[in-house]
Amino acid sequence: MALTKQQRMAMIDFLVPLLNDEGKRHMHIELLFAGENKRPDLNLHGGPRETTTRIVLALEKYQSEPGKPALVDLLEQASREVGFEYQAQIEEWKTALLMPVSPPPASPPVLAMPNIIGTKPAAPDLAASSPAVHSRAESFAIPAPFAWITIPADKVILEAKNESYLKKETTFAVPEFGIGKYPITTAQYTKFIEAGGYETKECWTKKGWKSLLLDRAKIQERKKTLIVISELRPEHPVSATWYEAMAFCAWLRHTINELIYLPTEQQWQRAAQGDDGRLYPWGNEWDKTHCNNNIDPLDREDIYTNVYEYEGPGDSPYGVVDMVGNAAEWCVTSWRSGEQGGDGEEERVVRGGSYTNQHLNFYRVTTRHKEWPTAHCGFRIVQLLD
Repeated sequence: MALTKQQRMAMIDFLVPLLNDEGKRHMHIELLFAGENKRPDLNLHGGPRETTTRIVLALEKYQSEPGKPALVDLLEQASREVGFEYQAQIEEWKTALLMPVSPPPASPPVLAMPNIIGTKPAAPDLAASSPAVHSRAESFAIPAPFAWITIPADKVILEAKNESYLKKETTFAVPEFGIGKYPITTAQYTKFIEAGGYETKECWTKKGWKSLLLDRAKIQERKKTLIVISELRPEHPVSATWYEAMAFCAWLRHTINELIYLPTEQQWQRAAQGDDGRLYPWGNEWDKTHCNNNIDPLDREDIYTNVYEYEGPGDSPYGVVDMVGNAAEWCVTSWRSGEQGGDGEEERVVRGGSYTNQHLNFYRVTTRHKEWPTAHCGFRIVQLLD
């Protein structure tokens, strides 16, 4: 947020009469945080200006909606109570609050990922089931299909979503990276289960591990179910929580000794879209035969398909397969803050749409949407290159 000292002092003076009255203050707080259990402590004591100053500073840091400052909401409420002559001043403050302190970074902070996303499992825990270390040019010692696709460095333009961390269309520079040609399959994910991934704390973020401890019996049942599914449909995309997808990446980082992560949403869109700003991986015209979708449904069983089912016609410009339809895919990116990783419980960016979506917009490579980390989506992996 980019309020100047002078703007903040003027806004505090403006809000003193509105927030000094305890009844009005409670009314604004209830409107501001309706239905929320967590809220900053704004029932403060002191002189009118001192109290208002502390409220303003608290609200500047508190997010009442995903990516939207609570202080902006308060100003919108206040604008309904004051005369027309204050509207221009209120709009100036709102604009300043929503303006980034500095321009967005030229590239997503992917190089910081090793320090903020989980940790490598301790070698003794998984060594017995870990294959030998492979170079980037070699395939994993996990079931086919798998291949790396190298995505060259370039820029990508992400669309705005007012409730997300991007309030306006934003261009990012994306360094070169490798991405899995296909989503991770049920058979590939089973290797993580068999290697003891669900019992290895070091694989999980703190919140992810905590979620496992809540119901160990349920987790044991889930492991059995996933193994059965992998036997019946080994080449279907796995349906996993964000915590599970992150844990799989941590396990694989150790297993093959490479920098393996979920993609940032910038990386995902770059791999799906290429250089020409296309709407779908295959071009600008929708074609229902190019992905597993629910638009004017085809004659097919209403389930996931093999990850290579639409290889060729549905490929991205770089030959990445199954990027829209079939299973929506997790990104590492936080929907609210844009953080690439972390250990929070906030919603995460999901890309690509699933076969269940009935609206065409979900299948566009530019569409950004979100899910809570306990939801179930597919995922593919990326490799950071030197």
